[in-house]
Amino acid sequence: MNINPYRKLLLPASFITKAALLFFLLMYILLNLNRNIFGFDYFFHLKLGEYILKFKVVPHRDIFSFTQCGKSWIDHEWLYECFIYLVYKHLGDSGLVFIRILCFLGSFIVLYLFFSSRLPWIISWWIIFMGYSVLFLRLVIRPDQFTLLFYTIFLVVLFSRHKMMLWVLVPIYLIWLNTHGFFIIGIGLVSAYLLSRWIETFFFKDKWEDFDRRVVALLLILGVSSFFTPYGIKMILYPLGVIKSFLSGQSHYLVHNIMELRSPFFDWRRREVIYSIVLSLLAFVATFSRKPRGIFSLITLIVTTPLSLFSWRTLFLLPPLCMIIIADRWKVLLRRLRSIITPRGLKFAAVLLILAASFRSGNFYREIRFFSTHGLSYLDYHNNLHLITLFRKRNPSETPQDMMDFIKHNPLPGRIFNTFNIGALLIYNLYPQHHVFIDGRADFYGKDFFSLYEKIMEGNDKAITEAVNKYKLRGFIIDFSSIPHKLVAALFRKRYICVYLSKDGIIFMRDIPQNKQYILQHRLDLNKFIISPFPLEEISLNRPSLDRYVDIAEVLFIGGFYERAKRQLEEILTLAPGESRANYLMAEIYYHQGEVKRAFIFARRSLMFNPRRREAYLLLARIYIEKYNNQEKARDILGKIFKRDKLEKEIEKIQRGDIKKWYD
Repeated sequence: MNINPYRKLLLPASFITKAALLFFLLMYILLNLNRNIFGFDYFFHLKLGEYILKFKVVPHRDIFSFTQCGKSWIDHEWLYECFIYLVYKHLGDSGLVFIRILCFLGSFIVLYLFFSSRLPWIISWWIIFMGYSVLFLRLVIRPDQFTLLFYTIFLVVLFSRHKMMLWVLVPIYLIWLNTHGFFIIGIGLVSAYLLSRWIETFFFKDKWEDFDRRVVALLLILGVSSFFTPYGIKMILYPLGVIKSFLSGQSHYLVHNIMELRSPFFDWRRREVIYSIVLSLLAFVATFSRKPRGIFSLITLIVTTPLSLFSWRTLFLLPPLCMIIIADRWKVLLRRLRSIITPRGLKFAAVLLILAASFRSGNFYREIRFFSTHGLSYLDYHNNLHLITLFRKRNPSETPQDMMDFIKHNPLPGRIFNTFNIGALLIYNLYPQHHVFIDGRADFYGKDFFSLYEKIMEGNDKAITEAVNKYKLRGFIIDFSSIPHKLVAALFRKRYICVYLSKDGIIFMRDIPQNKQYILQHRLDLNKFIISPFPLEEISLNRPSLDRYVDIAEVLFIGGFYERAKRQLEEILTLAPGESRANYLMAEIYYHQGEVKRAFIFARRSLMFNPRRREAYLLLARIYIEKYNNQEKARDILGKIFKRDKLEKEIEKIQRGDIKKWYD
C-alpha cells in the first residue's frame, strides 16, 4: 500500500489531542447554530406557507400589498415556506433553529466525509474552521440554508465522481427547484463539469468515461424536471432574469439600499472576508497544475469567486467550493509545499498549526461557558424586566411586537405607509385585514417605486405628497430598527398626529375627517408624554439595552418637545452615564435652549464615550464660532472629521448659518 510520507509528517499529535480539538470545533459549530433567531424576513415566509396550505394554491400574483396588488409574481420558495410553517406551527422558534442545525450539520458531515480520506486532520480542522466562520453569516432563517446543503452535496458528488450517488442529485434538485431561486447553481455545476470534460477530451485527448456519460443523462433529466413547478418555464427564467438585471446595472438601486447586497470588499478587514480570500487563494494555487489537471476546479472558481464576492448574501457559496478543491487537490498543494519547505519545516509548521488550533479551542471553551451561563435582558412595553436565554429563541426586544399588538387591538383606518423592514411582520400579524405599502421583496417592487420610497424616507415633501395622493395614504408606520430622522421631521412639520409612540416605533395619522374618530381615541399629547418608570435596581443588575429609549427621546427632540426629551434623557443618563448618543442629544437640547455651557459639556461627554460621533464635532465647532468667535478651536475640532479641502468650506457654512440639521 502506497502511503504518502508527508501525510505522517503532518500528524505529530496523539489520538487524544486530535479528538479534543475536533470535539471543540464541533461544539463551536453547534454553539453558533443554536444561537437566537434574528431578523424579520422569515415572518413573510411563514405567512405564505400558511396561505398556501390553507387555500391549496400557490399565488401567481401579489396578494399582500396595496401598491402592487395583482401584479405578476413568482414565489420561488413556496415549498420551503410550507415546510417551515408546519415546523413552526408544531415546534415554534425552536423548530426553526432545528432546521438550521440540520442544514448546517448535514453540510458539515458531507464535507468531513469527503475530507477524511484526502486531508491531514489538522488541515481539515483549519479549513472547516475558516469555512464555517464565513458560513455563519447566513444564520438567519432563510432558504439559503437548504441551498448550502444541496450545493455541498452537488459539489461532493461531482468532485468524487461517485456513480451511484449521481442519481441522488435528481430528487435533491426537485426539492431545491421549489425551495430557493439558487437552484440554477445545480444545473450550472453539472454544465461546468461537462464543459471541463469536453475541454479535456478536445484539447488534451482524454477519453470519455462512463461517469461522464451518466452526467450527460443527469443534465437532461434535470432540464426536464425543471418544469415540475407551479410556474413551469417561468421558474427557470426567474433566476436568469435576476442575474441579467444585476449584470446590466438595472438592480444597482438595491445594492445601495440593502446592506447584505453590498460587496464584502467594503469591509475587507472583517475576518470572514479574510478567511474567504485565504481559502480562494489556496484553491487557485491547488488548481494550477498539469497533472492532474484541474479544469473543472478552475471553471467553478472563475465563476463562483466574483459571484460570491459580489455581495454578503452570496459570500456563503465560496467556502464549500474552496474547501472541496483544497481537499480534492491536496497532493498538488503538498507538492508545491515540498518544493519550498523541507520535511523538517513541514513538521514544524504542523506543530504550529496544532498549537494555534489548541489556542482557538481554548477560546471556543470560554465562549461555550459564557453562552451557557449568560442570557439577554430586555424591558417590555410597561418597562418590566425580562430575561431570556441566548439559545434557540427570538429576542422580543428586536421585534416591534408591542406596535403589532396595538394595531391588532386598534385596527388602522385605510391604507398606511410602512417602512421596508417592518413589512414582513405586518403581513404576518395583520393579513388579510391589512395590506402593506412595501415589504422585503425589493426587486419585485421595481426601481421606480423603490426610488419613490427612498425619497419618502429622506423626508422629501413632494414625494410624500405624491404617495399620499396616489395611494390614498391615511397614515405612516415607522419602526425604530433604523429611524428615518428626515421623514419623522417632515411628518411633524406637516402637522401629522402621533397616535402611538414606544420603544419599537411611532405611528402618525393625517389630520383629515376620515381619521377624526381614530385620532380622538388614540391621539398622544407629546408635551405630556410619560413612559413607565424604570425598575432601577433590576436594571443596574442586568443592564438591558437602553437604545430604544434613546430613540424615543430622539423623536421627541426632532418634534420640538425639548422638555419631554430632556426628562427622558435624564433618566437614561442616570442609569447609563456613558451613553454617547444620549449625551449628544442633551447637548443639542441645551444648545437650542440657549444654555451653551451645558451644551458644550454634554457634547464633550458624548465624544469622550464615542470619539467617532460626527454630529458632536459639528456642534462643538458651531459653539466655538457662533458663541465664542474662536475659529482656530473650530478648525482643530473639524480637522478630526474633515480633510483640509473641505474644512474651510464647513467653517464658511457655519459662519453663514448655512448648517443643515442631521434630521432635516
